[in-house]
Amino acid sequence: MDSDLKRRVELFLQKKGIVSLPRINIEVEGGIVKLQGTVRSFYERQLCLCCQHVAGVLRVVDELKVYVGPPKSQSAGSFEGIPIASSFILPPDDQDRDAL
Repeated sequence: MDSDLKRRVELFLQKKGIVSLPRINIEVEGGIVKLQGTVRSFYERQLCLCCQHVAGVLRVVDELKVYVGPPKSQSAGSFEGIPIASSFILPPDDQDRDAL
């Protein structure tokens, strides 16, 4: 069952055009999909998280990192890209909710 779900998630990501798919590790256990590895952009990361819509997926654990390449002003040989952690959006504090 988990191997079938993993195959369907991989196919879903392939159809979405995820270029970084070879650098993504997909683990599935009991309907919980864990995504690990490095993607090329925040957009590609968001596309990966859309696999939550694949039938049988109960939850997606996001451990993806976005690769930030060299700045345009420096040559690729003089600067190694920096992988950065996923970004998180925190819920507002109760005080912030009252202000809304």
